[in-house]
Amino acid sequence: MKKLIYLTAMICLPLAITIVLTSCSPAMPMGGYSESLSPTVLNVTMTDNNTEYSENITAGAKYFTLLCRDGTSFRYAFTTGKVASSVAPYMTCPTNGSVKETVLISENRTVYLGCDSAGKVVEILIWGR
Repeated sequence: MKKLIYLTAMICLPLAITIVLTSCSPAMPMGGYSESLSPTVLNVTMTDNNTEYSENITAGAKYFTLLCRDGTSFRYAFTTGKVASSVAPYMTCPTNGSVKETVLISENRTVYLGCDSAGKVVEILIWGR
């Protein structure tokens, strides 16, 4: 359930500004909360740079999010052999960005991760059954 928070700021001019903020859980899947979905949090430490790491996204997942803990950009793909040495096709999560996918995964999928910097951690949040 969304909560609306109203803030009014008075500036040195006779001008009032009203800011409306919506408050909701950052872990909430797009489209709202569902009692039938449960979250799974995974952390993948990419110890070495330009090395492929993988994590399984299980069948039944409906939403997932990928982000680098410190905001570093990273590469990801759903085919092995693409992210370690930047072989197209692969996708890039930009600096301070995140990847949010809304799909119904009917069979187990593996996401492959790689980064130019060593020691980075990719956080994965999966909502599924």
